[in-house]
Amino acid sequence: MAASCLSRRWAAVLLLLATVVCIEGQLDGQLIDFYPSAMATALSSTRPQWAIKGSSERDVDACYFSKSVTDPWWKLDLTIVRGIFNVRVVAATSPVLLDGLVVYVSNATTVGGSERVQCGDALTSGSGVDVTTFTCSGTLVGQYVYITTSTPTTGVLALCEVMLNVQTGSGVALDFSSIQAEVVQGPGDDGSRTADLAIDGDASSVQAQCASTTSGSNPFLRIDLKRPRLVTKVDIKFYDDGGNGAIVEVGGNLIAAGNYQCGSTLSYQSNSGNFYSFSCSESQLGQYVIVTIAGTAQLQMCEVQVFTDSLLDIYLPGSVTASSQLSANWEIWKAVDRFHATSNKRCYRSAQGQEDYWRLELTSVTTISMVKITSHFRDDFRDDLRDSRVFIGSTTTNEGKDNVLCGTVASTAVYSGVVIYIQCASKAVGKYIYIIDTASSSRSLFLCEVELYSPGVPEVTVQPQSQQVSPGVNISLDCSAAGTPQPSSITWKLDNVAVDGTDVQVSNSTLSEIERMSTLTLTKVERPRGGIYTCEVTNSEGTTVSDAAVIIVLYVPTVTAVQSLVVVLKASNAMLQVTVSGASPDVPNINGSRTWSGPSGTV
Repeated sequence: MAASCLSRRWAAVLLLLATVVCIEGQLDGQLIDFYPSAMATALSSTRPQWAIKGSSERDVDACYFSKSVTDPWWKLDLTIVRGIFNVRVVAATSPVLLDGLVVYVSNATTVGGSERVQCGDALTSGSGVDVTTFTCSGTLVGQYVYITTSTPTTGVLALCEVMLNVQTGSGVALDFSSIQAEVVQGPGDDGSRTADLAIDGDASSVQAQCASTTSGSNPFLRIDLKRPRLVTKVDIKFYDDGGNGAIVEVGGNLIAAGNYQCGSTLSYQSNSGNFYSFSCSESQLGQYVIVTIAGTAQLQMCEVQVFTDSLLDIYLPGSVTASSQLSANWEIWKAVDRFHATSNKRCYRSAQGQEDYWRLELTSVTTISMVKITSHFRDDFRDDLRDSRVFIGSTTTNEGKDNVLCGTVASTAVYSGVVIYIQCASKAVGKYIYIIDTASSSRSLFLCEVELYSPGVPEVTVQPQSQQVSPGVNISLDCSAAGTPQPSSITWKLDNVAVDGTDVQVSNSTLSEIERMSTLTLTKVERPRGGIYTCEVTNSEGTTVSDAAVIIVLYVPTVTAVQSLVVVLKASNAMLQVTVSGASPDVPNINGSRTWSGPSGTV
């Protein structure tokens, strides 16, 4: 794959590659994953995925930054073993790349794993360097890519984009029958020469075996690939001069306008024995491949072959469609690209119309309790979402409005920030998710990210921590949990009994529409407060118990039993045993025993 292809598309693909499993149904209390995804993790940061966002933007709000730590690292899980040729790293304008920056390819899950192999040379002079390529010695095979420092270094690791050149399956033609592709042509079929003849696998140049439209204005043939795919090129064998002036476009629009053009417009040709290649300058993401001729013509095609980047192919459990798209820069799939940026480059926008809709089709019926929408950073753009409605169900009639209404975007939600939560009034079950603009006047839908949540028991996101304290001090335990619906209660227990008393304070707070936090404070703790603490989190779907936190209250040891009389024979050893209890670094055995022994007659 050419570097130009990687520069805009590769990282976007990484966001959509397989994680561990493809989730087509529900995750208890978790975000429903529309598609598998490569996972980026890092030391001391909350947004490592911003280094694989799909563009080389170097704005501060578009890059990954670690904290200033010793030996910072960034890790990419490719989910399957791949052959890697080189790794290109784009840093921020400030700070630039660290001295000693190095790239490892490994099958180990930790950065220091013995299986790691270095790709290229370490960056020996990072001062002023903001873009560099690490060229591997041959092809390195591994599932994980680590970016770290070769020697102990303290600093900030800043990555705006990481791009990999890998072994791929580019040039593999799709099997239309296996993917159940659908094809239509217009303005109509020329007799029995129907559109399906263009994808039947028969490349014969016999006219009767070739698809043909009737002669008319702007004839077209459209292939529905059933889900978005990365298309590298389209090869077409035309009948005679039936392709003169043809163009090929790939994208998410049902009509060619607004999609990406692959290759150039085909000039006059009359040799029906050859395939003509329309090569995409970059791998183009799209569900539809459309061949069209501008003006009055007759489009005649004997066979169409669509080639995809097979190892980097994207999997969506369904398809994304919309009533309109403002332009090629506002693709409909950007609403599910897993990048939560709120700028024009990463969002979908409909054309300005009335009752525009955006639709996600899942491959299976799914139970949904909440829809999260990330909209545009501009207040006036977000305002266009006001009073939009979310419908969920299993029908496409009446543009989705015959499905169950999950909820409506309230004005207060629009004005409070870019993230909008729609809690379904009751669990909604279906395979279609519609977001519909209900305004009577013309305005646009702005969707930067759409996420679905299934109902499920809560998940503890911050566990209480064990502590060892002295008597008389105040201690606090924290517990946070997320779930859909939002946890309704968090209860603290000591040795499985609810914590109560005048020395107990519990503070609860709401972190988001799905997450709550509780802090247990114990004032002037004494020995009875030692023990095993847990928090129990409950919502309508059930209860989850946190990990145990052991609180040890230190105190001066006391002797609880003494063996006062010891009778021994002369010249024998005597042993005196005492039992002590306590919690102190000086007496490590709580409720244990200590033994002293010596010569006869001496204790």
